[in-house]
Amino acid sequence: MRKLLTSSLLALALFFAPAAVFAAEITVIHGISGSAIGLDADLPVDIYANGALLLAGVTFTQSATLEVPADTYDISVFLAGSDPNTDAPVLTLSATLAENDDVDIVAHLTPGPGIALTPFFNNTVPQITGAISPRISERQTRLTVRHGADFPRAAINRLVTAFELSFVNGQEFVLDLDPGDYRFWLSRLGGLRPLSFDPVSVSLAADTHYYAYAVGSWRDGSFQLLLLAEDFE
Repeated sequence: MRKLLTSSLLALALFFAPAAVFAAEITVIHGISGSAIGLDADLPVDIYANGALLLAGVTFTQSATLEVPADTYDISVFLAGSDPNTDAPVLTLSATLAENDDVDIVAHLTPGPGIALTPFFNNTVPQITGAISPRISERQTRLTVRHGADFPRAAINRLVTAFELSFVNGQEFVLDLDPGDYRFWLSRLGGLRPLSFDPVSVSLAADTHYYAYAVGSWRDGSFQLLLLAEDFE
């Protein structure tokens, strides 16, 4: 399941009024390796929304899932311990969330390396919800792969019917699958050698949406696939 930071519960209580109606879900993901840009490897950051502290001390590969009211949010990311009244944020983003939106907000590297804060709106409804022929079964497992690493173009490979799909930094692709055991990894376009240290082997369950994020950088050895999961409604 998606990881939830302990500090996020306090931040949620402080930021949102008790009477607020929770209508949207956001998952904040820290995918920037500090050592790739000359800083501490964990790169702890504080995240503010509309001027209020939302999450404190979030480090590389950590994530937090929050329920929030539908609204427009100005999100600012500061190095941990910064004074938001005097210090400049390292990343900013304005995002409008509608009722029932499910959004991942990802701080990630770009080729170079640079840094970016990118929102991804999640499709939580399976594309095939019933068997349409004897050979095409109901598919209630989804894999969404997103490229947020210091690498220009990569391909994802999957065993059990091997294939290669290429995409660039900031892009994603979504694949509906049958439940089962899969092994997948990122590679250079046209090659099979994994870019990550280890291929990801996972048993994909029914009624589950899996998210694989390519994060980090080959420059400092932090390149990896970060796998998160949540149940379909």
